[in-house]
Amino acid sequence: MGLVLTVELILHAGIFAVLIVLSFLVEKLLRIGKLSSSFSIQLFKVCVYSVFGFLTYITNNPFVLKFEILAFSIIIFILHFNKSIKLLKNSFETVFLFLTVNFILISIFNIVYYELITIGIILLLISDSASSISDIYSDKYKLKIVDYPKSIVGLVLFFILSFLIFMLVPINSVVLNEYNFLFELNLLYAFEFSILLTAIYSISTKNIVSVIIPFFTTILIYLLISPVNSIELISLGYGIIIAGIVVIISYRVKFLTLNGSIATFILASLIFGLGGLKWSIPIMAFFILSSILSKIRKNKNSKVELFFEKSGTRDYLQVAANGGLGGFLIILYAFQPNEIWYLIYIATLAAVCADTWATEIGTYNKRNTYSILNFKPAEQGVSGGISLVGTLGAVLGAFIIALSGVFWVQFNIYYYLLIIVFAGVFGSFFDSYLGATVQAQYTCVNCGKITERLTHCGSKTKLNSGFEWLNNDFVNLFSGIAGGIICFLSLIFILN
Repeated sequence: MGLVLTVELILHAGIFAVLIVLSFLVEKLLRIGKLSSSFSIQLFKVCVYSVFGFLTYITNNPFVLKFEILAFSIIIFILHFNKSIKLLKNSFETVFLFLTVNFILISIFNIVYYELITIGIILLLISDSASSISDIYSDKYKLKIVDYPKSIVGLVLFFILSFLIFMLVPINSVVLNEYNFLFELNLLYAFEFSILLTAIYSISTKNIVSVIIPFFTTILIYLLISPVNSIELISLGYGIIIAGIVVIISYRVKFLTLNGSIATFILASLIFGLGGLKWSIPIMAFFILSSILSKIRKNKNSKVELFFEKSGTRDYLQVAANGGLGGFLIILYAFQPNEIWYLIYIATLAAVCADTWATEIGTYNKRNTYSILNFKPAEQGVSGGISLVGTLGAVLGAFIIALSGVFWVQFNIYYYLLIIVFAGVFGSFFDSYLGATVQAQYTCVNCGKITERLTHCGSKTKLNSGFEWLNNDFVNLFSGIAGGIICFLSLIFILN
């Protein structure tokens, strides 16, 4: 064992040294003008991804690999403060995030599954390279899905290459197990995973892609071969089809923006595919009914929109804030099946639904609104404002979500309804409290009104209170988390 470890340490040290040498060489070529800035940064990222992907594949000692990741992370963290090092100027955050997610995945999975992490890194290499290539050669064919345009050529290239990787590496040869998938099933899994990963890639920013592609690739393949609660490829296929239909209709009726549609497709595919009707009906009840309410309220009282950061047409950040917890919990449930995750899932949806319905019903007509902090009169639409009708709307929204999941709950029905409604309404009030205290609120320089918007009356607003980074999306996310925590604590109290 000592000899094997010694040989492995020497091999890893040699590969690690090659990475350091290559990094200095690329930096030198960049300084003397032999390489462009964009190409050198891309080359540096490819070197880092390739080296750590290979080390992950050949490792027999997770401790050694985690030590190397930490060592390299510390090195680039220290060096990036040196402004004269051009290579790290625009690549540090991306590489650091990649090393972080790689460290987390290595810590989560047994060494038997490390080959899955390598496949995730290969997909990251493909997506990153496809993005760079397409940015250079396809300026005319781009979609502005997120903050920067994504090339149609790059998306197609990523899908094709991902599909080929999944087909060339059949799932039964990835890990040591007894599975022996037929070619048709391998084809199906390659197609489904490539569709999902291409959708994920399309709404990933340049930095986040280094985290999200390897993470989701590893998680999806693990769940496919997991003996605990594996993905049923047929169910996932149905989920993708249903999600696609729902998203197309929602986009056409303007419930969702383009990036919101893609985010919803990803979320809905996972929830439909992994959770079936049990997990799908609650989130569909929230999404459809809340979207309809938003449209009705907007037609009746559109002036209040001037206070809100975003309109009723949801973008990908709103989808993530309202449904991202659900996606996390369904994956957690797949890893460790336990009904408590489902109850927390219902509670998080009840919280975001209660908050949404409180806003939509509370601002349907002009009515008295009060600050949640001191109950003094407040202008309708301002963050932190509450009303009697809005509170009743919150109770109704939480109750509807509770009803949507009642058929699958193996728990005292009265306790269940009480916990979910209470958690939902608490989450709604917590949202209002955060809105009144720490959420970013701005003052319009022209009309003097308080708003959540960065621009108002055609001019840029000034920060009036709260933290600039803490926008309505974060507040909605924290509202859902609060509802889930209340549900968890209530269950502990009742069960004990």
